[in-house]
Amino acid sequence: MTVLSRQHDELLRLVREVESLPRISLDATGPDLRRLQGLMNELRRCFVVHERMKERYLWPVLRREWPDGDVISRAARGGKRHVEERFVKFRWLSERDPDANQVIDRILAGVEGHIGLESHLLGRMSRSLPSQVLEEIGAKLAGRQFLVPTRPHPDMPASPLAAAVAGPVLGLLDRATEAFAFGPSGV
Repeated sequence: MTVLSRQHDELLRLVREVESLPRISLDATGPDLRRLQGLMNELRRCFVVHERMKERYLWPVLRREWPDGDVISRAARGGKRHVEERFVKFRWLSERDPDANQVIDRILAGVEGHIGLESHLLGRMSRSLPSQVLEEIGAKLAGRQFLVPTRPHPDMPASPLAAAVAGPVLGLLDRATEAFAFGPSGV
């Protein structure tokens, strides 16, 4: 599951980079705000792609292979939903809204907490799943990222069927939106 570990490393790198930037205030400079916006957009995109790939390829296997797989996947999806809702809220805040700092803090804490849970699961997966299953999951997680959304869609059902049917359509719409955006969205 080195694919998930690499994705976790990238998410944590982005979290640390956001934490190192000046906070949003009336005194914040344009370049600081643009850098923060860019990093938050990159963090959002990486997190959403990571989560959608797991919804489609990882959680169904764990629900099938582990007696408590359904409970675990539901808990993880709940944490993911909370973070995605914060990303949506962040997107709609004005550029210098001081409430954005609190939303950013909640996003960063949510991402870190979610990665902590998954890191624990990675160890269990490597001990309990056959290596062939792990390799298949890893290949799917690494190879089909262009088929998943890049923006949060909290109202999208979290079922494998919804991920398979709606995911590619939303992914194309998200990429088109990003291609025609005039600047970073969000704060």
